[in-house]
Amino acid sequence: MALVQHQPGNSDSGPEATEFGAELFEAVADGDVIRMQKALAMLDYSVDCYNGDSMSPLGLAASLGQYQVVDRLVRPFGTKPGADVDARNRGGATALMFAAWNGHKKCVEVLVQHGADVQASDDEGMTALLWAVQSDQHELVQLLMPLDYASLFSASEYGYTTLVAALLELGIPVDSLDGDGNTALLRLAMSTLHFDNENWAELDTSSAVAELLVANGADLEATDPQYEQTVLGWALKTCKPLLTDTLRELGADVEAQASQRYRVRGQTLLISTVTELLEPSAESPYDVWPLPLRVIGDKYLAGLVQQQISIGAKVEATDSAGRTCLMHAAALGAHSVLDKLLGSADVDVVDFEGQSALVYAALEGHDKAVSMLLAHGANPLVKDRTGNQLWQAAELCGHFAVSRAIQSAGGLVEPASSKQGAIEGGAAYRWE
Repeated sequence: MALVQHQPGNSDSGPEATEFGAELFEAVADGDVIRMQKALAMLDYSVDCYNGDSMSPLGLAASLGQYQVVDRLVRPFGTKPGADVDARNRGGATALMFAAWNGHKKCVEVLVQHGADVQASDDEGMTALLWAVQSDQHELVQLLMPLDYASLFSASEYGYTTLVAALLELGIPVDSLDGDGNTALLRLAMSTLHFDNENWAELDTSSAVAELLVANGADLEATDPQYEQTVLGWALKTCKPLLTDTLRELGADVEAQASQRYRVRGQTLLISTVTELLEPSAESPYDVWPLPLRVIGDKYLAGLVQQQISIGAKVEATDSAGRTCLMHAAALGAHSVLDKLLGSADVDVVDFEGQSALVYAALEGHDKAVSMLLAHGANPLVKDRTGNQLWQAAELCGHFAVSRAIQSAGGLVEPASSKQGAIEGGAAYRWE
């Protein structure tokens, strides 16, 4: 077996293998402590070297259940330190994780005795406890569970209802925070594990975990520190309809004040859903989706908006500038969103500057949005913030087709003959 000195995941090739390197890993695999020590004595390498499979001697020994080798490797070799008990192997896994997966209780006990971090997680966020859960190593689950309070977060993400219940029974506070300041309920709602599924089907146990956490006192309106989204907001924005419905049944408020603090003070969850996807932004909760934001907007935005309306989102709610979701959708030309909103929204409501959704759509030149709004009775005789008639304002912005549509809807027989007429004349038209 070749011996190299690169870190797991590093594709750079290391020094050529030596007979002593091969001997080291063969001795570890055979559980031969004496031969292993002799091979190490002949090498210039640290005991935390890696073979071609990105496995350290300690990781290999733990995966094979060679507990005597494990015990010797973590102790000093003369003046040289012993193996790092938490050294990472392939996939970011530690020796403790390999031992847990394979059910090697003695190895687990030795590693824990020597200070292995039971709360360390691999590249997928899995701790040794969750490795044991996934491989049905019930005895090791019982051994590791009291030592690994942090697994409440990962267990919630993975939908391990029984494990979540057992961890809560151990006395772990249901609203304890992980390293990023998130609760277990937030982690459940934020989880993107279902995106690994080609069909994006959410975990069928997510609702049961949510019910369990809330029954134990979890805060439904907790927000994450980074995006300031509520649990319900995350469930919606990570495309979990079943969890969303469950959270609403449990009492989560789609209009909760906490959900209105993201990016622009006063935005409701409904408004932020539209703006986060369609307006350029440095960061967005939708960054967790495995698709470009614009693609998500085109394919999923209308459904996300419809679901929020169905669970009680108020379409007339405004942001700090007095703008409704209809105005934002009109300004962004989001036709599919307008279609969902126009059934219940007041088409002529105005913001603090007196501008309606039609004004926003016209000034941006969104022909289809203008047509939809006019078809739903939007007043074409409104003015923009500077006092121009809307058809004039549209021409000033170069949107001549939009201007003609507004004039037609307003009953203009003789519109101004030119852009210059719109600017200077202002009265070169008459109403029918």
